[in-house]
Amino acid sequence: MQKLMVHTDFRRQGIARLLMKELDVAAREAKRSLLVLDVKKGEPAETLYQQEGFIHVGDIPKYARSPYNTGLDATAYYYKLLE
Repeated sequence: MQKLMVHTDFRRQGIARLLMKELDVAAREAKRSLLVLDVKKGEPAETLYQQEGFIHVGDIPKYARSPYNTGLDATAYYYKLLE
């Protein structure tokens, strides 16, 4: 999995949570033991990732270009160990 996004017209309906749960199942079936993801710092998705058991390990400043401004935004990195 490279990126997982829900179109803005369909957010706040539980779709991202369902997709994250399916990703978890698929990773376990594929015998994976670690999930790693990044997200633009401050995005609401950070709360979802934390609720799904992902651990914040750090941020990289000025990492990603945002379509909403001309500067670079920080990205936050998370991981989840699968048991």
